[in-house]
Amino acid sequence: MAEKEDYSDFNFYPKYNDPNFRPYAIAIGELALAWNGLHDVLGRLFWTIVGKSNYASLAVWHSIKA
Repeated sequence: MAEKEDYSDFNFYPKYNDPNFRPYAIAIGELALAWNGLHDVLGRLFWTIVGKSNYASLAVWHSIKA
């Protein structure tokens, strides 16, 4: 008869506080911050091109659903 395998150490879910995961978490955080910064700069550029005299251009910028 075949020997029963022990799966007690087998985990399907990652442990996000594992030290091996830290470089990936930092990279994802840096990517998110860079993406947010890009959108901020693009919004300011749009505001400058459309006209800084009123804030309607920023309302238009923030009204678009992605």
